[in-house]
Amino acid sequence: SDPERFADAGRALPVSQDPSMPSRIILCAMGTGRGLESLRALLADQSAGLFGASILLGAAITDPVPRMPRPLVAARIQLSSAVRVWRLPHIKGLELDGFPRRYPAAYSRLVKDVDAMPRATAHVG
Repeated sequence: SDPERFADAGRALPVSQDPSMPSRIILCAMGTGRGLESLRALLADQSAGLFGASILLGAAITDPVPRMPRPLVAARIQLSSAVRVWRLPHIKGLELDGFPRRYPAAYSRLVKDVDAMPRATAHVG
């Protein structure tokens, strides 16, 4: 990805100290059972106001395998009723080769969607 556009907050939320300038957050999860459950828990925390001064833009869910099992597809679809979801397809060899030369179109679509969002978009926590 592009380090000038995105920041990895590790396992912490990048919450702004200035409520007038809330952080814009995209939650990222692997599309496994554990990943989707963790995402569901984070969405509950955000809904409860535990994210502080932040704007949740949506969630990016990466497919861990080329063909997703139906229960995981159903869980992803269910999550999309609560928050905007971007499905990022599996990239063969990524775990071994590092960053690919070319990403699938879904990745550039996510960037375009976020760039097109007004600064005061989405759910403010």
